[in-house]
Amino acid sequence: IVQADENATIHSISAGIEGSKGWSLGGSISVNILTNTVKAYLTGSKSINADGSMLVSACNDADTWTLAGNVSISINSTAFGVSNVTLVTNNTVDANIDENMVINASGNGSGVNAYTGLKSGGTKTTQNLKGLIVVAVNFADLDSYAVSGSGGGGVGIAGSATVSVLSDTTLAYIQSGAKINQQNNASSSSDQSVIVRATSDTYLIGVGGGVGLGMKGGIGAGIDVAVVSKTTQAKIEAGAEVDARRDVIVEAISKEEVISISGSVGLGKSIGIAGSVGVSIYTLTTEAYIEGQKTVNNTPLNGAKVTAEGSVKVAAEDDTEIDMIAGSVGISGGQNAIGIAASVSVPIFTKTIKAYIGKGAQVDAFAKHIGGISVKTGKFVETLIPDTLGVIDDPEEGQVPSPSPPGKDQVKNDDYSNKRIVTAGEVTGFKGVAVSAVNQDDLAAWSAGVGISGGKTAAAIQFSTTVNVMTVDTLAYIDDEAQVNQAEGATGDQSVLVVAGNDYSFKGFSGGVAISGGQASAAISPGIFVGIVNITTKAYIGKEAKVNAKSDIVIAADASEELLSLAVALAGGGGQVAAGGAGAVLVFLLDSTTYAYIDQDAIVAAGGNIRIAAADATEVDTIIGSLAIVGGISGIGVGVSVGVTIIEKDTRAFIAAGAKVTGIDAFAVHQQ
Repeated sequence: IVQADENATIHSISAGIEGSKGWSLGGSISVNILTNTVKAYLTGSKSINADGSMLVSACNDADTWTLAGNVSISINSTAFGVSNVTLVTNNTVDANIDENMVINASGNGSGVNAYTGLKSGGTKTTQNLKGLIVVAVNFADLDSYAVSGSGGGGVGIAGSATVSVLSDTTLAYIQSGAKINQQNNASSSSDQSVIVRATSDTYLIGVGGGVGLGMKGGIGAGIDVAVVSKTTQAKIEAGAEVDARRDVIVEAISKEEVISISGSVGLGKSIGIAGSVGVSIYTLTTEAYIEGQKTVNNTPLNGAKVTAEGSVKVAAEDDTEIDMIAGSVGISGGQNAIGIAASVSVPIFTKTIKAYIGKGAQVDAFAKHIGGISVKTGKFVETLIPDTLGVIDDPEEGQVPSPSPPGKDQVKNDDYSNKRIVTAGEVTGFKGVAVSAVNQDDLAAWSAGVGISGGKTAAAIQFSTTVNVMTVDTLAYIDDEAQVNQAEGATGDQSVLVVAGNDYSFKGFSGGVAISGGQASAAISPGIFVGIVNITTKAYIGKEAKVNAKSDIVIAADASEELLSLAVALAGGGGQVAAGGAGAVLVFLLDSTTYAYIDQDAIVAAGGNIRIAAADATEVDTIIGSLAIVGGISGIGVGVSVGVTIIEKDTRAFIAAGAKVTGIDAFAVHQQ
């Protein structure tokens, strides 16, 4: 056993209280920088032989909880307070077998306990396995809270920000030229497997809140910013040769659960200003593959060669849940008063999920093990459960419930009053070669603001915006010139599965209220929602690839998109001269490409059925509303609602020119 474990627990509290008759200034700042490199590896020029099992394991487990708080008070003048929590991580978790190593792990005996990449009750779970196990696991539980409050006889100014910048790389791999279980395997256990597993689990909470109170003016700001870059990769590199009497499994699994809350209150006699901003930028790459041919330092390497008496699985999975809330309240009352509230939520995601057998690689799975393996189907199962809380549910569910519908007669859709739970479909007992890429995204973003002012001359302005930009590529494929199941001797249960599945769900709300009252008053309240989503889901067998199965071959791409969005604005003004303007704008742009196919000159033969299927299901529900109410001797009210939905979908299932496809029992091509 070669094992490297890193456990870091950091709890930090920074707080300050300031007070004076004159100016009062204070702040609390907490900065945490974590840089960890955790490596476990085997290297050397001599061969390593074990009658039992071998484990190469690297694990990083980081747990941080940080609070920065500040209160600043001035009796007669200005109070200014600020709080900040900044978290920066740069972590690398690496488990590998070095290039050109010769390793034989027969898998006899009791086996080894390897991390699964999951936790139960805060404890890392393990799985007993036999053979050669290479595992890289990364856990991150990161909680940041920044709050500030200021009160002044003049102006109270308070601002808080949480900033998280995360870079995580998790790698598990067998390097080029390595020879695994290439000796006579007759004495090895029938449970001898080769497992290459990389998992990364990130749980992130960011809360920023500010309250500013002043006799003259109050200004509050809350900001939460997260910039996250993750790479999770499992692979068998080119030139490696890997054998197992049972299964060869290469899997990369990534998971993200995020809660972002930014809130602010500004309350003052003349000025009340509040602003809340939540921005999340994620770049996520999850890959599992058996590498194809390549050239390194002018030396050509053949594609990896993998042989299993049981099954071969190459799987990449990512599951992201994020809840964002930005709320602001700006209130002022005086002879000349202005209340301003602005809230912005911006989640931006770029994701790549790939599982593949590379160009020229050779993979054979003889399907001789009785139990088979569990594999994802690429489809998803949806369940709607009652939602009664009306706030963020259990963080482990990662859901923000939908708002209540405006009326039973207006909207009849269970999605408004229930919570949508989606699970990736899975089958057990599969035998053969399975290549699967599966992605799930469950996003919710709320932006809401309230601006209120009252006085001889009064103005209230509320501005709320939610913007979601999503780019996702989910790809599962057997690449050009790869050779799958070309060797003789397989059982009749030998199948091939190539599936890609993507599920996108977004609930967005943007809206608010602006109310003003006085001899002369104005209220302005725009609410804006923008969604820009680009999704590509493909499953295919590449050019000139050769793929056989004694039983069935399935190539399937499944995509689903569900959008539930609301943009609502209300403006009200009253006085001798009053004006109210409310505007709601909702724009949603979806571009979805879903392909399942066999490419040019491929040779594909099955003793059972061959199925090629592509399906894409889209559901979009939008509510847009604005209301402007004014009262007085002279008044004007303007309400405008604009909704734009543009959907472009390209769904194809096909066999390209020159491909030779043979199915003994049945043959089907479907696209929906």
